[in-house]
Amino acid sequence: MLKDQHVTSKVMDDMGDNIDLSLIPWKYLQKRLRDAVEYHLKIIEIAEEFENVFSGLLLAMFLNNLGIYSSIIYRLSV
Repeated sequence: MLKDQHVTSKVMDDMGDNIDLSLIPWKYLQKRLRDAVEYHLKIIEIAEEFENVFSGLLLAMFLNNLGIYSSIIYRLSV
């Protein structure tokens, strides 16, 4: 435990652009990685939910516009 605190404080003192990741204990990196993966999985879940909700609406709008354009083109050609 004391060794982990020493290593993390050493890394914190060296918080430049070039952080040596080998000095950070794996349990801290693993937690940050797990948090990042969970965050991205939640984003994917939200995107899939958004797609499921709005895909039918977009199809209806597309078919509606297709019908309008078809009738306009038909009237212009006659």
